[in-house]
Amino acid sequence: MVEFQDKLAELKRIGGVKIEEFLMKIPFEHWANACFQGCRYGEMCSTLAECFNVWIKEERSMPITAMFYHIRRKMMKMFDDCRRECFSWRSELCPVAKSIYCAKVDVARSFRVVRSNEVEFEVEDIIVHHVNVERRSCSCRYWQIDGFPVYM
Repeated sequence: MVEFQDKLAELKRIGGVKIEEFLMKIPFEHWANACFQGCRYGEMCSTLAECFNVWIKEERSMPITAMFYHIRRKMMKMFDDCRRECFSWRSELCPVAKSIYCAKVDVARSFRVVRSNEVEFEVEDIIVHHVNVERRSCSCRYWQIDGFPVYM
């Protein structure tokens, strides 16, 4: 948050009154990771919506009821294919999430961890972060944003 406030002040200083007025109209949690309270799981764009529009390209030109029918059937097939594929997984995590998790565990091996109590820890890398495993939160905010407690 401190870094966010510093950069925001610099942006306002460079941009002047017009930028300051513009930024005041948009709640910070809508555009700044430091203020976002939800979990984005690493996604920061509208790629999913764009992919979906490409995926239903043929259906989009159909009459509305036919379009919904064909999209529903297409989604049912996709869900069944995904369900069948997940039976081959050897972990509770999907392969993509597992590879991200393993890479983050490797990065975290060099961190120094000091336990404060049952749920709170200090984790030191270049700087010190405060972690609460019960709330699944970290002062670096990567856990809240990315869905994983370690940044990379």
